Amino acid sequence: MRVVVLNFSARKTAGNSRTIAAEIERSFPLSRIIHFSDMEVNRCNKCDYQCFKEVKLCKFRNDDVLSIYNEVMSSDLTIYIIPNHSGWPNSNYFAFNERSQSVFNVNNYEVYNRVRKHFIILSNTSPDNIINLIKGDFKGLCADDITVISSRYYGQSSIKGKLLESQNFIEFLKVEVIDKIKEKSY
Repeated sequence: MRVVVLNFSARKTAGNSRTIAAEIERSFPLSRIIHFSDMEVNRCNKCDYQCFKEVKLCKFRNDDVLSIYNEVMSSDLTIYIIPNHSGWPNSNYFAFNERSQSVFNVNNYEVYNRVRKHFIILSNTSPDNIINLIKGDFKGLCADDITVISSRYYGQSSIKGKLLESQNFIEFLKVEVIDKIKEKSY
C-alpha cells in the first residue's frame, strides 16, 4: 500500500506532527512524508480568478501545490496531520484546500476523492470545528477515519513537541492508529 503522510504543521523543526509522521513512515514501507511547510506554496492572492475559467491559468501554477496533489492522487491512502489553532485547522490546511481550484478538473477531482484518507488532528481544545469541516469536505468518512490526539492527555506540552516521549502515546499510536489503519481494507 502506497501511503502519503501530509503534515500541515508550520514547524520547520521536529515537533509532534513531524515525529508522528516519521513514526507512521516507519510502519508503512511504501510511504512518503510531505511537510507542507517545506514546500513552496503560494496563497491565492492578487489575481482575477483565472483558474475558475481554466485550471492552467493560475499564476502560481509552477509552485509545489500541483505536485502535492499528484502525490495524494497516486497514493492508496493519504494521512493528513492537522494541528488545531484556536479551534480550526491551521492556515496551511486552508491554503492547500484553497489552491485546489487551480488543480482540479472533473476527472482528477474524482481521482482525488477516491483516495482513502485518514485525519490526525492534534488538539488540546475542542476539535469539533475541524471535524465538521473535514466531514463537509470529504463525504463518506467514517468516525474511525479521524483520530484526535491531545498532548495534555499524555502529560505533554503541545509546544514542546515531545509526545513520543510518552510510552502510553507510542502504544496508542501503534495500536489505535497505525494498526487500525493497516487492518482496514483500503
